[in-house]
Amino acid sequence: MCFVYENAVITFVAPEASSSDVGLSISNPRRGTVKLDFEMSDNSVRPQGVVYVREALSSLVFPLHAHRTEPSPESIISTRAWTMQELLLSPRVLWFGSAEIGWSCWSATACECQPRLTFEYLHIDERSPQSKLLKISSSQKQIGKSDTDWGRTWCDLVEQYTSRHLTVATDRLPAMSGLAAAIGNHLPSDYLAGVWQSQLSSQLLWYSAWSVQSSSDAYAQTLEDDYAPSWTWASVPGSVVFDINDDMKRSSHVWRVISVDFHHFDIGHFGRGNGSITLESYLWPVYGARTRLEQISDLNGRALPNDVPIVDEDGIMWDPRPKTRAWDGDDPVNEELWFFAGALVKSSRHKYFVSCKGLVLERLPNSNKYRRLGGGIAPLGKSAPKDWDAWKQKAQWATIILV
Repeated sequence: MCFVYENAVITFVAPEASSSDVGLSISNPRRGTVKLDFEMSDNSVRPQGVVYVREALSSLVFPLHAHRTEPSPESIISTRAWTMQELLLSPRVLWFGSAEIGWSCWSATACECQPRLTFEYLHIDERSPQSKLLKISSSQKQIGKSDTDWGRTWCDLVEQYTSRHLTVATDRLPAMSGLAAAIGNHLPSDYLAGVWQSQLSSQLLWYSAWSVQSSSDAYAQTLEDDYAPSWTWASVPGSVVFDINDDMKRSSHVWRVISVDFHHFDIGHFGRGNGSITLESYLWPVYGARTRLEQISDLNGRALPNDVPIVDEDGIMWDPRPKTRAWDGDDPVNEELWFFAGALVKSSRHKYFVSCKGLVLERLPNSNKYRRLGGGIAPLGKSAPKDWDAWKQKAQWATIILV
């Protein structure tokens, strides 16, 4: 996929077509544009200029053509998951809209209402996938960009990609494989079904937009547990967000990646696979309630007060998995789970830690293997019993295998 679109001379797009059978031409007889020269009567810096005039038409705004400010409906091209990599990897795109034809490439954009080539709309939103056009092509090497920078770029792309629609849930990884191949030319690391091995400390901290209390209609296509390892975002449907771009300057990782055991299912290594990650960090046994996690004992079996939740209502984010979807949003989970620390965040003005971000896990029977069920953000305080030093005394530094 990466090779096909990156090496295309030009990609033709019909953003308003309802299907591939409609064709490119959806013309509007009122689309004519008139060029008018003008001169300023005062002493302006630019006394002469050109204005392009036409009848106001309701039409789509092409990606990268951000000069229009009025609201515009989104096309299938902008909302389908598959089309994201097709557009971002194409070096030149010709857009066939009902109101106008547009052009975009890695250096400029143009359209009938503004036919002059310009580059000023390419970076309106640095986090949008369109702004990545000049950044992710495997043929466009960039000097001075670190592995961490490429890791953040990947997370931005995944966030935008997972907000789009997939007709077939199992296309979750294939529809992103072209972008993975492009990033792989810049990031010297193994690709592990949606995340990069060299960036695991950061990329394991992702959260689903789904919740037990919300309607499950939007996630009717829940993936089976064996589609991908539970530690990758590709194992769940729907939108996900990464923690990598939040609190970066104030965060420090707690866990350590010890080893990775992964098997790719495809020859290109940019699709599905299965495997485990061995990690070390602080581990707490917790009681899983509907909206919070309460600590019930330490790992030596001693009972601890549970009147203060370890993760409160605002901090727990369940994954949309077959198990979590079966829970009734009005009832407790009634199951012993585990909270595994990933990163600590310091106060912006003080030196103490204000939160601990980690994963909510279930332990597989008769093993040291764990499966992810969600993510959590536990609030910390300046003094006991909520400060980090007090927290560590209730946990154990443990080595686990995440599958």
